[in-house]
Amino acid sequence: MNKHIIAMLLYFAAAAFFLLYVFLDVNTILAGAILLIVAVFFSRSIKK
Repeated sequence: MNKHIIAMLLYFAAAAFFLLYVFLDVNTILAGAILLIVAVFFSRSIKK
């Protein structure tokens, strides 16, 4: 599987968690933030 596709999926999952937090007001903001951080580090490791 292409690494860029995985990075895109990570960003999409983070965005989905933020949307869930906004609409349902559940405790997913931490999960979304962690996913976003992981996605950023992952995309930086691809560019190296």
